[in-house]
Amino acid sequence: METQKEIEARYKQQHNKLTKSYYSGKSGLTKDEFDAQHAKIWGDMEAELIANGFREAPKPPEPTRDLIQEIDDLKARVGKIEGRT
Repeated sequence: METQKEIEARYKQQHNKLTKSYYSGKSGLTKDEFDAQHAKIWGDMEAELIANGFREAPKPPEPTRDLIQEIDDLKARVGKIEGRT
């Protein structure tokens, strides 16, 4: 099994090769294609580091608020304050 430094070095090498090719004009990639490949390299590295136990997986996002319910609750409170209900 590779060490964390070996995994990082392998992806850094991919990054450097992509960057050199793009900025030398030899890659034929558009800026968007370069950006997508660049992000994929680092995303793949993160996934591999997590899979091998070197990093923790990101925590799931907090549940989102139910804004429709909050609006309904506020309308009901305003109605009570104004004496409509």
